Parts: sequence; structure tokens; C-alpha cells
Amino acid sequence: MTYVLTLRPATKVAVGVLAALALLPFVSEGYVLSNWRDVLLLALFALSLNLVWGRTGILSFGHATFLGHGAYGMAIATTRFGLDWAWASFAGLGVGVGLAVLVAALVGYFMIHGGARGAYERADERRI
Repeated sequence: MTYVLTLRPATKVAVGVLAALALLPFVSEGYVLSNWRDVLLLALFALSLNLVWGRTGILSFGHATFLGHGAYGMAIATTRFGLDWAWASFAGLGVGVGLAVLVAALVGYFMIHGGARGAYERADERRI
């Protein structure tokens, strides 16, 4: 018995785009690669904000804060540690994620135990 893999046209286009993006670092200069990195990062940020605010209707001011803290941690780690550029990226990723998680934990603690008011207050706890 022979199985034939058939793909929808949209899937073929998506595979082609991903293959082109995977080859991009080998055929482009640093400036073009930097621009594509920024485009993809901000697209991911927009998708996460659309998921939280657009689909669920939950107002979130934390997205920009946590993205900014992660970027700040990455910048500090890659410029101040004095590592090789390949290892500095991994160290910066760890420091950036760690800083964003730390800030999120602190903000979350005070939001949960400090008694959130306004837009973050639960509907059944609102005083009328």
C-alpha cells in the first residue's frame, strides 16, 4: 500500500517561507539580518498581545514591561560579560529571560496579594 503526502497550498507556502528564513543568515549581511530579527521579534510581540487583549479582552500593560526588561538584560549581558559573540548571545538570552521572569514574579505577587483594583479587579469582587 502506498501513501501519498498531499499538502495544501498554504502549507507549501509556509514551508517555503520558513526555508527561505532558515537560509537568510547564510546569504545576507548583518544589517539585513538585524532588520529581519527585529521584524520577527516585534511580530511575536504583536501576536502575544493580540492573543491576550484581542481574543480574551484582558487588558495587559505587562507585555511591554517584560519585553523591555528582557531586552535590557540581554543588552547588558552581551556587552558587559566580555564573552565570544556566540556565547554572549546565549548568556544574554538567559539573563534577559531571568530578568523578565523576576520582574513578572514581583509584579504578579503584588497584583495577587496586594489587592488589584480597576481594570485588573475580578468582576465578582467589584464594589458597586
